[in-house]
Formats: sequence, structure tokens, C-alpha cells
Amino acid sequence: MKEKILFVDDEPNLLHGIRLSLRKQFTVDIASGPLEGLNKCKNDGPYAVVVSDLKMPGADGIAFLEQIKKIAGDSVRMLLTGHGDLDSAVEAVNRGQIFRFMNKPCPKETLIANLDAGVAQYRLIMAEKEVLRGTLRGTIRVLANILSLVQPEAFGRGERVRPHLMALARALHLDNLWQYELAALLSQIGWVSVANMVTGCRERRAKLSPEETAAIARHPEAAAWLLSDIPRMEDIIGMIRWQQEKYQPESQVPLGAFMLKLCLDFDDLRQEGRDAREAIVCLKERAYLYHPQVLEVFVSLVDSSTKQTVRSVKLEDVQEGWIFAENLSIKGGGHLLIAEGHVVSPATMYRLGILRDVYSLDGCYVSVYPPLFENV
Repeated sequence: MKEKILFVDDEPNLLHGIRLSLRKQFTVDIASGPLEGLNKCKNDGPYAVVVSDLKMPGADGIAFLEQIKKIAGDSVRMLLTGHGDLDSAVEAVNRGQIFRFMNKPCPKETLIANLDAGVAQYRLIMAEKEVLRGTLRGTIRVLANILSLVQPEAFGRGERVRPHLMALARALHLDNLWQYELAALLSQIGWVSVANMVTGCRERRAKLSPEETAAIARHPEAAAWLLSDIPRMEDIIGMIRWQQEKYQPESQVPLGAFMLKLCLDFDDLRQEGRDAREAIVCLKERAYLYHPQVLEVFVSLVDSSTKQTVRSVKLEDVQEGWIFAENLSIKGGGHLLIAEGHVVSPATMYRLGILRDVYSLDGCYVSVYPPLFENV
């Protein structure tokens, strides 16, 4: 599929002529002015290239492209104008980071060459972003897999809240969903630095010493420190760092942190044995702790989600993302292999393959259940 190009001008005849002239080379869309151009970028994009006139009635092409840079920063921006003075060119480059500055009338060959260059630049930008995103996701997945091996309880908590947080981000129409996925996966990684201070586990939290309680409270801070050297992680680190913060109006805490807190508290209630409906009742009773819109949307998601039901499946049929509903142990010896509540990760799948071979577990049935929001 060809990348789309948007031309913005106040001359309808010029716009229709350009679209007719370039229809064989490009997928061209047109807008008769900056306002229509902004609406098209928001509703019909993305556009690989946005080409604007410089002087339009009541509008300035440079200011328009500056707005395009804010709402569609990946689009390559160009000016096609009859006012090709040097001062305008310099201002366009400085304010709107213009890729090309073309004068009217522009020969078709020149226009096509510049558009080809613009599309190539757009492809380069998108390829670099995908490489960075893939590299970052791969790095995070390695860290998460390591956590699943050294601190399976902490990893399981992150895996359980991941679909909750993703569903919540979609319902709130937020961008960059991958950031919320990574924030959930790494939300508990700080446990690797405080676990040696905590001799207890979930079952004895009521008996934790003040020192152990203080250590647990600092695991988000430890996570932020551990992740601080990874580039482009600022937004994700902010969500993780402030995951325990209570909601306050006018707070500078990122929305993602309030979302993560709600999902984690919901998971805590579920792990205490409450079903989803009971957990929601508890959250509503302490609604003052949560962002009002986040709580409202989350409640509606739970109301519309499918009920978790335990499934009995063969061990070789267990899928990534499923949760063990009971301990997997060696009969007779009682050696624990997989704990109840463990979320199946890629590392778990690899480990299960080894366990099946070592202990001849093919055909063994286990009880599992899917994530709450698997169908949301």
C-alpha cells in the first residue's frame, strides 16, 4: 500500500490539478486550508508527507506545519509556495523543521523527486522507530524473563496486571500502548534489590517487621534506579516509580502510574481470594485513592469482561499468559515445580519443556485459568 501524501492550499483548482497529476505515482489527499488539514491529519492519517502553501487567508503555512509537527511528528513536512523569499525559508526551517522548500510553479519532475525523497525519509524514520521499539521491547522481555526465574512471585504479579493495564489504556484511548505493557512487566523488578531484606512472603505479610515493610515500600524506587540507564524509558520509569501514589487533583504524577496502582490493588484483592466483583466493591469503597476516570473505566471493563473459569488441560497444551490455579509438584516427593498463581511466560514455556522431559510429564493434567481481560 502506498504511503499517503496531504496537500494543503487555499486554491481548489491547484489542489485538484496536483491530485490529478500525481495520481499514478502517489496516494494524494487534499485539504482547502489549515483547519481542514489538521482535521485530516487527526482523523485520516498517518500521512508520510504533508505539503502546505505558505500564505493562506487568515493562516500561516509555517504555523500550520508547526502544529503538524506536534500532532504527527513522523510526517515529513514541505512548503510549496509562491512567496519564496529567504526570510520565509529560514523561518520555515527553524520553526517547522521543513524537509523541502519549493517555489510555485514547481515542475512536475521536481515535485515528484522531492516527494520521493520525502517518502524515503518517512520510511527511514519509521524503520528506525521500529528497530528502537523492538530492541527496547526485547531488552525488557529479557529482564522480565530473568525476573520470572529469580523472583517468580514478583514476575507473576506483573504478568497478571499486564492485560488489565493494556485493556485500561485502550479504553482510555491512550497512545503508545507498548509503554503500558512494558510498565506492567517491569513494575515489580525492584524486588530483586529488596528481596534479600524480606524473609517473608505474601502469606506472612501481616507479620512483617517495620524494616521489611520499609524495604517493600521502596521497591518502585529501586526499579526506577535499575531502569534509569536504558534510553527512552522516561515515561515508563515514571509509571513504575509512582505506582504506589494515591490520587491527588493537580498532581504531577503521570496518569499511567495511577492506572498501574489501580491494577495492582485489584490484583492484590484477587490474590486474597476475592472474585472480580468483590474486588471491585472493595475498590469502590476506597475510591478516594484512585483517579476517578480511571476507576470508572476499569469498573466498566470488569463488568463487561468474561468470568475467569479454571480449565483442566494437559501440561503440553499450556499457553503463554495462562495462570496456574494450583501447584505443580512431583508426586511422592512433593518437590514444587511451578507455584499456584504463576503466570506462564516464554521462560516458563522453555522451563516446562525441560520439566516434561526430565519428569516424563506429558499427558499430565494441570489446572489453569486465562487472564481476566483476555477477550477485552
